[in-house]
Amino acid sequence: VVGSSAPEKLASSENRQLPYSWHPKDGLIALATVPAINNSDIAYLSLSDGKVQNVLETTYKEDTPRFSPDGKWLAYFSTETGGVKIYVQSTTDQKSKTVVSKESGMFPVWSANGKELYYRQGARLVSVNVSSGSNFSVGSAQVLFSGKYLTSFDVADDGSKFLMVKNEKGSMPTHLNVVLGWIDEFKRTIAAK
Repeated sequence: VVGSSAPEKLASSENRQLPYSWHPKDGLIALATVPAINNSDIAYLSLSDGKVQNVLETTYKEDTPRFSPDGKWLAYFSTETGGVKIYVQSTTDQKSKTVVSKESGMFPVWSANGKELYYRQGARLVSVNVSSGSNFSVGSAQVLFSGKYLTSFDVADDGSKFLMVKNEKGSMPTHLNVVLGWIDEFKRTIAAK
């Protein structure tokens, strides 16, 4: 691969650390750290010094942290109310937070312009308009579509397409195929035509 280098360990911990989001300016990665079964917390990993700073460390599950495109806000889901809901809090002031999903919600993903949050609500994919001026505010939620998909997803920059893994059988896949060198094969196929 052009421009590749040897892998470099960024941090180590007794707990599992799952990276979810890269801060657009501050050289931070938002992590879910898993200290125990049925619990996860949120931390920031600094790429400049490798230090991990705990951001949300509770007895509840906080997971899938995502920085807003401008880096001012962090979206995540938490079980602190007994159910699972989406929250957004300032990246500089972790004391105040806003509930985004009034009913339930998991796995938040920001739109490229930061004016919309998408999240899963069971089989439904939901969109909510947000405003992130000096204060964060939430509009009404709208169900975009429903279907059997695995939990993680992403959205195109213009919001017109979603990347999701179809889950017709209702369980995790039993195998994964990784195709290496597909670009060279693609070029050969195009050249042959």
